[in-house]
Amino acid sequence: MAFNDLLKNKTRWIDLRGISEYEHNSLRIIVSVQKAGQEELTKLCGTEFMSSPVIDDENEPLIVIDFPNYINCSIQDEIFCSADNAEAFEGNSFRIYTKSKFMEYVGVKTDWRNDEKPVRHYCLCCCRSIINVASSYEPIVYTTEPKQS
Repeated sequence: MAFNDLLKNKTRWIDLRGISEYEHNSLRIIVSVQKAGQEELTKLCGTEFMSSPVIDDENEPLIVIDFPNYINCSIQDEIFCSADNAEAFEGNSFRIYTKSKFMEYVGVKTDWRNDEKPVRHYCLCCCRSIINVASSYEPIVYTTEPKQS
């Protein structure tokens, strides 16, 4: 499976399950597909309302994304992220940006322009985390069965 295949995925929610350097300068990101859970009464700031928690979809495999090489990786708490209409991307939960503040930052803080291959900005918009990766290598994407609790 290619990362571009994930762009077509209309999944609303994904959740970060793990992120690590599995080899020197190689990044592995594991996410689970989420779904709305049973509606329940929620109390927030003295107001009660019905809401549905987001939970793992047991019918979906985990998605593993391996970057054989990467230039920069950033993880942000999604609560502190803001939309920027000047940025341009394709996708939903899985994105590829053609213009972003992250790539401007990477351009200033690294010498990636010396890389012979074009660098792309890949993004995973998870339930609680936004993961940005700059890489000149196409990530390897595969699925695996989730670990049973």
